[in-house]
Amino acid sequence: MLRSKFVRTVAILAGMAAILYLLVSLFLPSPRQLIFGVLPGLLAFFICSKLRYAYLEWLVWPAFIGSLIFLTLTYIPGIGSTLGTNAKSWLVLGSYSFQPAEFAKLGLTIYLAAWF
Repeated sequence: MLRSKFVRTVAILAGMAAILYLLVSLFLPSPRQLIFGVLPGLLAFFICSKLRYAYLEWLVWPAFIGSLIFLTLTYIPGIGSTLGTNAKSWLVLGSYSFQPAEFAKLGLTIYLAAWF
């Protein structure tokens, strides 16, 4: 009962945030942004809302160590890149580039959730 209220509340808040984004922005989101951003995010939200958090306990150490390794890789020449900024905070692996800080946030969140 409480879990379904929580999921409903989060879904309503996410919907309100999407509506406010559309009202404030001067342009509508592109179809590419909807297909590769919003839909996978909603799918991940509903899948994670159905999982028991204890099931993810095995993921604590690999996520934490992996995020630390990604953060360290930014300092290696040829892998870490600035991509036009002054901060060397991007990883370039082939034609794909990403910021490992985003994975570090998730890894740290999972790690701290296991402790508390």
